[in-house]
Amino acid sequence: MARPLRIVCYAVNGSGLGHVTRLLAIARWLRRLEAMVAGVAPEIVFLTSTEATGLLSDARMAALKLPSKGVARAAGLDVVEHRRLAKHFVWQTLGVLAPDLLIVDTFPQGSFDELLPVLDGPFTKVLVLRDVKPELGQRPIFQAALRMYDRVVVPHAPGAAPDVAALLGDGAGARWVGDVLAVDQIDPVDDDRRALRRELGVESERRLVYISAGGGGDPGSEAALRAIVLALPPDVHALVGAGPLYRGARLTGPRLTWFTEPDVARFFPALDAAISAGGYNTVHELMHLGVPAAFFAQDKIADRQAERIAGLARVGACLVLPRLDAATIGAALTTLFANGDSYRAAARRAVPDNGARFAAAEALATLPGRDVEATLGSADLLGPRLARALDGLGQVGVELLTRGLGQLDPTPGLSSLGTRAALDPLLPQLSAEARAEVLAALQRRSTSAARRDVEAALLTLIATADGAVELVPGLLEAALRKHPRAQEPPERCWAVELLVGLTGVVRGDARARAPLYKAFPRVIDAPAKEAFAAFERLVQEHPDGESLLRSLQGLKLQRRVTLAHVAALRPLGPRGEA
Repeated sequence: MARPLRIVCYAVNGSGLGHVTRLLAIARWLRRLEAMVAGVAPEIVFLTSTEATGLLSDARMAALKLPSKGVARAAGLDVVEHRRLAKHFVWQTLGVLAPDLLIVDTFPQGSFDELLPVLDGPFTKVLVLRDVKPELGQRPIFQAALRMYDRVVVPHAPGAAPDVAALLGDGAGARWVGDVLAVDQIDPVDDDRRALRRELGVESERRLVYISAGGGGDPGSEAALRAIVLALPPDVHALVGAGPLYRGARLTGPRLTWFTEPDVARFFPALDAAISAGGYNTVHELMHLGVPAAFFAQDKIADRQAERIAGLARVGACLVLPRLDAATIGAALTTLFANGDSYRAAARRAVPDNGARFAAAEALATLPGRDVEATLGSADLLGPRLARALDGLGQVGVELLTRGLGQLDPTPGLSSLGTRAALDPLLPQLSAEARAEVLAALQRRSTSAARRDVEAALLTLIATADGAVELVPGLLEAALRKHPRAQEPPERCWAVELLVGLTGVVRGDARARAPLYKAFPRVIDAPAKEAFAAFERLVQEHPDGESLLRSLQGLKLQRRVTLAHVAALRPLGPRGEA
């Protein structure tokens, strides 16, 4: 058996967590989609300088670490020697790992040009190109390295980052997938919100406000957090996301919850408002989840925080904080509280989707010999709600991904024209306006009702199986063999009928019924719905499970079983007598 696909994610981080967080969001979907398409999960290794490696270990991602520039300086390492050691570490590590796919975030040549000697290596290279400052993107070495990638994935909506579009020229080989996030918009019920607030110790009459200065490594983080907390009105409870890289003094208070772990976003559905730095991840996560927010810009080497938050403010999705003084912060909170519904709606319109799964699909589709349609179809089929449910099932969820879930696409062959290489030469022939419209249209993903029906049916099956959910992967595998798509009437949604039928199998005593269904033969003259109905009639008419099992095992010995054979079946006695 060939080894699994090996993927290296390269994330250079200094005072923030943006690069590693964005690649981690994509890596989660790489693992899910590759398991669906190839039937085996990939090997994913992070090569990174982030000081927050706990973020990766919590996500069950392997990481190889080199010291960040900040830690190297603090440790007294010579700058030139650190660069030399880091370059050799990267070169040697990539040589030993021999990845099939290298995914790099934002800096095509690396943080200090360390990637240039390996970009002609025998592996597929994908760049995730976030908007950067023009003076960085226009450097000749940046542009030279950019041309060495097989695919550029842009984590912005088409038209949202004009400088990236200009940097990419005619756009050939680039895929605009939308904002890439570590969270998905799944509306919580009120009970969920109340449970989250209780976990944080928030009194029912208080408003909950999230406070953040980014990942915590910015030199001004402590001062910014302190200024915001001191400006809060007395009816507010502060959730302070200090970040894993925070090294300043811890703030305390009776209406304050201090949080340094990386999974603070799970509390966002319980928020009434947020005041935060304008980093890519936090801004887009808060907007995607519809949190009324005010942002302030930090000065970064490459990140254009001021432009990002100004653009969102122009469409009414947030407020911009020009200063962090008590009057400015107080006025912003008053506005956010008074107009919460308006800001929530505008924020969700501004960041309606999470592009992480489509970024992963585009990266996998770049590999030689890949079925592009199947890969992108899997990304459409496996929605955020289903992905979260499968993650919660642990190994059972992995088995469902690898043992047939990819075969449930109700619309096989649905085109994603944006992946067709034949179109790339045509794009430069269009006007800039027409090209932008075409690129936007090509990147719109299917949200077909049929695929959502399949997702809902599978979630119902999982919920119905409940305590016997470990039986579901094997039952699904058996059902796919017994009820082939080619045997179905074209007007029916075969995948939904198959999942509805399996839900009937696990309803009641799933452990007793599962062996009976696995012994049930393929019926050559009945589509899934009728075959499941025939199975249910057998179970109801012959309550002695052991004798029915023996009869079904005998029936399977026939080469071609019809509905008439099933209808005529009689249970066998202990020694096989009819």
